Amino acid sequence: MFGMSEHVIQAAAAFLSDGTKMTLVGASLFVALALVLASRNNAFSARAKTAFLYGHLAFLLFPIVFFAASLTCKELGMCEVSLTRSLLFTIPIAAILALAGGLFVVPLLHRARGLPADARTLKMVRSCAREMGMAAPDVLVVDSGKPEAYSVRGLKPTIFVSVGMLEVLSKKELEAVVIHELCHLKEDSHALKNVAVFLGSFYPRAMAALMSPSAMISAEENKADGQAVISQKTAAHIRAAKSKIEP
Repeated sequence: MFGMSEHVIQAAAAFLSDGTKMTLVGASLFVALALVLASRNNAFSARAKTAFLYGHLAFLLFPIVFFAASLTCKELGMCEVSLTRSLLFTIPIAAILALAGGLFVVPLLHRARGLPADARTLKMVRSCAREMGMAAPDVLVVDSGKPEAYSVRGLKPTIFVSVGMLEVLSKKELEAVVIHELCHLKEDSHALKNVAVFLGSFYPRAMAALMSPSAMISAEENKADGQAVISQKTAAHIRAAKSKIEP
């Protein structure tokens, strides 16, 4: 094992000393940095920001994949290429699986705990969705006394409202919350939150601060609140709802 590690270090040194390869690596890291900076610009939509962050991750992982692909039996001295490549490829594969889990597996788990919504809530969601020019999502109720509402996309867009939410909000306040969640679905904010939280969780503090996932998420929340204000022509209902949800 020690001999294998020594050979890998030698292969890495040879890789780092290759001017052409290092130029490609440098260019990849530069593009990764440019994309994460672009994702902070609120002039771009949530979908554009999501694309920037996925591109950022791809260019950031490129040097690892490039190094793994460049390994040869000659460089390692003995043919441990398959094992070394497998270990290196584990990093991008793990990232892909984690992101896919957030996009598809987590929504399925949420749907499994949901109950059918009442006719009044369904009618409200369908009416608001129609006014916003989008297809109505599924609506499920969470058996919890805590006032909360959230939405997930996955394979089937769904809005969740808790029993506690239905009990404490007035009709107009509930409508404001529904519009807020519909905006998230329409803008595809969930994909942005998924990749932003993923990157922020693993990056060093300085890089996480540069990307500022919390600021991205806050911007999406403000945008959704703004949609409720535009649709209802008043900020009173969304403010009242948030005061009950976030005391």
